[in-house]
Amino acid sequence: MTNPQQLRAWTSQKVLLAIRGAMTLALALATLVLQSPSAQAQTYTVIHAFTGGTDGQYPYAGLTLDSAGNQYGVTQGGGTFGYGTVFEFNTSGQESVLFNFRGPAQKGGDPDGVLFRDAAGTLYGTTVYGGILLSAGTVFAIVRPAEQDNGGTFRVNPLLE
Repeated sequence: MTNPQQLRAWTSQKVLLAIRGAMTLALALATLVLQSPSAQAQTYTVIHAFTGGTDGQYPYAGLTLDSAGNQYGVTQGGGTFGYGTVFEFNTSGQESVLFNFRGPAQKGGDPDGVLFRDAAGTLYGTTVYGGILLSAGTVFAIVRPAEQDNGGTFRVNPLLE
């Protein structure tokens, strides 16, 4: 390839091959993009808007799910006495307050953190206020009555009542 014409022909041939390869790749990618299923848009639904009243306020922690699909959580404020609640959303999305915290001198207040649920259905959690120093916190349990293992309401551990 000492001849300049041969060099130009060889270079042109290589450039055309590179362009052809790039076009083939672009066409293949375009085909994949056009044939892939479109992504489904996500939806956002408010299940419950807390009022700050008897239903509670400040649900900072996450929810705990049981095997039936009910969800449990806590609010740090609100409720009947203003010290927070333990609540349940049933599978229809209806909220029920299971317990109203009465404050530091009355076994605790301002529950904080995700509830833990054991195999028997007992819910465990912690409060910011209460305990011996009234500001050191408590650990609480809300247990299901034995006669209603397959549903029904919860009651607070008698030690908290």
